[in-house]
Amino acid sequence: MKIICISDTHNYHKTIKLPEGDIIVHTGDFSSRGYNHELEDFTKWYGSLKYKHKVLIAGNHDIGTEKKELEFKKMCTDNDIIYLNDSGISLEGILFWGSPVTPRFGNGWAWNRDIENLIPPRGTVYNPIKDHWDRIPDNVDVLLTHGPPKGVLDFTYYDQKHVGCPILLDKVLDIAPKLHIFGHIHECQGMDQIGDTVFVNASICTLQYKPTNKPIVVEIDNEKI
Repeated sequence: MKIICISDTHNYHKTIKLPEGDIIVHTGDFSSRGYNHELEDFTKWYGSLKYKHKVLIAGNHDIGTEKKELEFKKMCTDNDIIYLNDSGISLEGILFWGSPVTPRFGNGWAWNRDIENLIPPRGTVYNPIKDHWDRIPDNVDVLLTHGPPKGVLDFTYYDQKHVGCPILLDKVLDIAPKLHIFGHIHECQGMDQIGDTVFVNASICTLQYKPTNKPIVVEIDNEKI
């Protein structure tokens, strides 16, 4: 099973030269700000691709996918796109799970969640982002998130620090999926491996928002999963 991995195309999707494969996955930030015309243009293009399955999650730039999620889900359904949001699907014997969530930064971004424990009025302590990672099933084969786990392909050029989610890292190390695909940190596009898990930062755009990175192709033997 050949999986084509892309992310962070930021409206440059039509410029990408895509290789042949079985399944394509896009891990978010396909738009600049998630305006309706951007979402419509992207979903029509993505849905027209000649892959057997087209899997998609949103990213922090795709603001309209959170503000008007029902409308966006319909765009995906109408264009034969599998849209995942804290949800999963089994394709060709492979269990995919996707989430758009990233640790909160700045203001006004989509799908940002606090990483610290919060204490609401009734005194029950909870962690907003952990609530999302706890939903990931232990038997997932391919995990799709928009942001990286802490310390894995997540080092930023300007801040010179690792900005991935430490709680996501704990979850991934615990469940050890075959493949974890994400984007978000453009300058760290590439692959890494920890234990049995292959990590892919599939960002197409560079730090300067130039769509010059190539799609990453990963092969999985689904008959042995």
